Amino acid sequence: MRAITAVALVLAMLVPAGATSYFAAPNGVDNGTCSQAQPCTAQGAFMRCRLDSPPGDTCNIQLAPGDYYDPGINVFYYRLASFRGDCANPSAVRLIGTIPGTALIWVQDHAIGIFGCMLLVAHVGGVTGIAGRQHVIIDYDNIMFANMSGGQHIALNEFSIASCVGPVTINGNAIAHAGVVNLSKVNLSCPITINGVFAIDYFISTSGWSIVDAAHATFTGSFFVTGTQCTSFQAIVTRPLNGQPFPGTTRGNC
Repeated sequence: MRAITAVALVLAMLVPAGATSYFAAPNGVDNGTCSQAQPCTAQGAFMRCRLDSPPGDTCNIQLAPGDYYDPGINVFYYRLASFRGDCANPSAVRLIGTIPGTALIWVQDHAIGIFGCMLLVAHVGGVTGIAGRQHVIIDYDNIMFANMSGGQHIALNEFSIASCVGPVTINGNAIAHAGVVNLSKVNLSCPITINGVFAIDYFISTSGWSIVDAAHATFTGSFFVTGTQCTSFQAIVTRPLNGQPFPGTTRGNC
């Protein structure tokens, strides 16, 4: 709990209350302001902020409720961006994938992405929820990971770090909840609620000198998840200190 509180304090410092906000909506049209009266697409709001602000400034993007089909969010190249949905009702803001082999959210190339209060789901196989590569930092909270058959909820590659800094919900299929490779790290020190009967092939999948720290993770809810709890090759996995196993019907080699 102390770790989550500390991270929340850091996020509050990174995203100052007085910073300019940009607005997005499912029916948004990219324009020169991305205001609440004239919202842009989710990616358009980030690009507008990127053009308006010098490197180092924060891009605050507020997502209006509704369905964002294939939003193509891509935070890249030395930028800090915060995307927030409806924190009173995270399921009201839905990022929906319909194109196999894509990610709903990308963070790349030394960027920092902060995401919260939204639902991520795929209507086809092979979609990833949040993906990071090449020296990035990702923080997420109040995310609902729904069905992503053939894809991953979290995927990290090439020296990237993702941290669960608040409660999350899992209620759908995936190849992996967290796939971590090539000197990357995921911190799962948060409460995770799981509801339903579904399959996650590998709740944790890590290799290539990567790290998964789930020391302070907790799992609650009414669920039956089939699959392997954890698979690791040349990597380090810290299991929950409370003795809870990762969800799954087979322990794996962690």
